[in-house]
Formats: sequence, structure tokens, C-alpha cells
Amino acid sequence: MVDRWTRKGRLRRQLKQINGEYIPKLREAQRSNNTNDYVRLKIEYEPQIGNIRAELETPKTARKVKTARAFGIEPSDFESYSYWEQIAGTDVHVLTKHGFADLNRRISDARLNYWKRWVEIVSPIVTVLISLFALAVSSN
Repeated sequence: MVDRWTRKGRLRRQLKQINGEYIPKLREAQRSNNTNDYVRLKIEYEPQIGNIRAELETPKTARKVKTARAFGIEPSDFESYSYWEQIAGTDVHVLTKHGFADLNRRISDARLNYWKRWVEIVSPIVTVLISLFALAVSSN
């Protein structure tokens, strides 16, 4: 567990360092309308962060999809661009912010429906028990 946390921290620091190195250069190339430099920098940048992002974001996506499937919710296919994002330089697909939000909403709805069903099943039984208890108390 601790090993995973330290690895995650190390990957975040690497990502921060790479972003600190490339983001200003990318912005400068974009501002100066130098398309060749921008494309060259982007081609260098994306594979470097791709594996790191895949390692950091894949577990979150896997946990969310597992929770959704536990409630009988199937996420949309990989073709849905608003739901899934393919990390550049890898074959890994992760949920987008919209995908996470949609799954969270659907999981919340499923949890609410689960508890509503239990209340609908248990409330008549509890009502009958309370009535029987009140009848028994009143007859004494």
C-alpha cells in the first residue's frame, strides 16, 4: 500500500516536472504562431506524459467502472468521445470528467432506488408489527 502511494507520488512529481518544462514552451510556440515548433513540442510531450497519465488515471477509472457494474450499470462504449478519452501514445482509455459525472449520477440514482425498494418492502411489515403491538398493549 505504501509502495503504491510512493509510486503515485513519484509519478505525480514526474508529471509536474514534465508539464513545467513543456507547457511554457508550448504556450510560447502557440502565441508566436510557430506551427512547426508547436507540433514538434507536442509530439515530444504527449508520449512522455502518456504512460504516466495512464498509470495514474487507469485505477480511478477501473474503480468507478467496477462500482457501476456492481449496481448493474454498464458504461457507454469507447466510441463515445464525451465519455472516454484515449491517452495519447497509449492504447489506454480513461473516463473523461463528463464520463465520471455521468457514472456518479447513475450510481447515486441506483443507490437511491435500492434503498427505496427496501423501504417499500419493509414499511408495510413494520406497520403491521406496530399495529399488532398497539393492539396487544391496548388489550391488557
